[in-house]
Amino acid sequence: MRETMRIMSMKTTAYGLSYFFTQAIFAVITSFMISITFLALGVFGRNPWGTFLQFLIAVLIYGLTTIFQSMALSTLFSDSKIASQVGSLVLIVPMAIY
Repeated sequence: MRETMRIMSMKTTAYGLSYFFTQAIFAVITSFMISITFLALGVFGRNPWGTFLQFLIAVLIYGLTTIFQSMALSTLFSDSKIASQVGSLVLIVPMAIY
């Protein structure tokens, strides 16, 4: 997609913003689905709505962080799919080791 936008003489910022907004929509939808599922299962305990909002914000920030990190790593790889996979692994592997 980046090469196509370059052929059409679009700027790099347009490509970056389109990628960010597309992935941010998926991050918002996913964070809502995960949070609502946890709320329905009763995972949040005594104060479900306050904990729900905290968990929703935490998952949303995690998703947006993954997008930014993948965008930063995409400069090191020629394929954007590899960059997004490595970006996710860079965040998940240290947590798994811990």
